[in-house]
Amino acid sequence: MIAVKKPVKRETSTIYRGRPLIAEMHAGYVVLREKGRRAGVSVDWCAIYDLGWKLLARQKAEEKRKAKRIGK
Repeated sequence: MIAVKKPVKRETSTIYRGRPLIAEMHAGYVVLREKGRRAGVSVDWCAIYDLGWKLLARQKAEEKRKAKRIGK
């Protein structure tokens, strides 16, 4: 993996409210905004990582609940 030394801006394939999202990656955070808008949201890389693990835990818990319902 390559470390981000200078900001990198990329247009994503995700459409939000009719506009593609722009991701601007910095060394410690990411800025997400809609294309054509100046306002954006900055998110720390650690927060993104934590959210990913929380979503995975939720998904596994849901699968476990479904398996338990089927087993009854």
